[in-house]
Amino acid sequence: MPGLHGRLLGHEGHADGERLNRRRAQAASTRIVIDEAGMLDQDPAHALVTIADETGTGAALIGDRAQLAAVSRGGVLDLAVAASPRPIDLTDLYCFNDKEYAQLTIAMRDHHEPGKLFDQLHERGNITIHATDAEAWTAISTDVIRKAEAGATVVVTSNDAATQLNSLAQDARARAGHTRTPAVEVAGSDGLNIRVGDRIMTRSNDKDLRDANRDTWTVARVHRDGSVSLKDKESGRKARLPAEYVEAHTHLAYASTEYGVQGATVDFGHGIVTDSSSAQAVYVSATRGREHNTLHLVAGDVDEARSIFTGRAAPRSRRPRRRSRPREHHPRPPRHRPTRPRHRPEGARRTPRHQRARLHGASPRM
Repeated sequence: MPGLHGRLLGHEGHADGERLNRRRAQAASTRIVIDEAGMLDQDPAHALVTIADETGTGAALIGDRAQLAAVSRGGVLDLAVAASPRPIDLTDLYCFNDKEYAQLTIAMRDHHEPGKLFDQLHERGNITIHATDAEAWTAISTDVIRKAEAGATVVVTSNDAATQLNSLAQDARARAGHTRTPAVEVAGSDGLNIRVGDRIMTRSNDKDLRDANRDTWTVARVHRDGSVSLKDKESGRKARLPAEYVEAHTHLAYASTEYGVQGATVDFGHGIVTDSSSAQAVYVSATRGREHNTLHLVAGDVDEARSIFTGRAAPRSRRPRRRSRPREHHPRPPRHRPTRPRHRPEGARRTPRHQRARLHGASPRM
């Protein structure tokens, strides 16, 4: 953080006292805004707060505590709310075109009556039940292919699954004429060749290239040297990435893991709920699409699907414990521990018990 620290304090060269004071005054009227702050781990958060405190700069952390936290040491938003004298809760939703569904996502966020919530989502078509994994995969891939141009994004549990769906969506868009083959082949980190018109995601922060981790772009051109020109359709922002960066830090963005799509909004969203899904992952998966969101479960019937959903849609502290089947009691045979004679050198005295305890770092029993 030395660059940020220097810019805020004015430690760039030998600034005189007047210039330094002016910089301090500017810093005092500056506010650092961190979006998706739930993904921030504690070490950079501590550095950020330290700089803000030293310079008098304000800091605002924005995020949803019900979403996924940082992979490393998380909980930054919870700590910020506990430390802030005036935390602000936002209650209005704007990303969903379906107002009824918007209210259901609030119930999901608050873990309110997950069984009733399942029935409502299932009746609306926001939950689809499949008999097998293969059936679920076929249904998802078919819909992704059909809606690839509309911005369908699939939330899956592994990078391998995301790569497979990305390949299917890319082929569908190519057949529909939405993308074209460039004169030069260049592949991303997923090994898939990039086509003009593809949607890709960058996975590194580079201010010189004007891109950031998890940014989503549309490929505008692939140059002869393998570099790629990108455009953000929503903001109009443009960037050009060298071939080495493209190969190491980009991949197709039609499907991704929960962490990959958190903070993104598309037209249609698909999520997969399994026994390994967390409440945060289910919530993220169900809230990516403006027009429609579908959660897919593999179960034998509706009751089993409801049980899976209610077990995943609640935080760990509220999840009902599964009852194990009663087992017959078979007493274990006593373990035979051979005794070893304890020999002390002739004339040696036994160490008192309280001294032995201190030698082993324990407190003696009194």
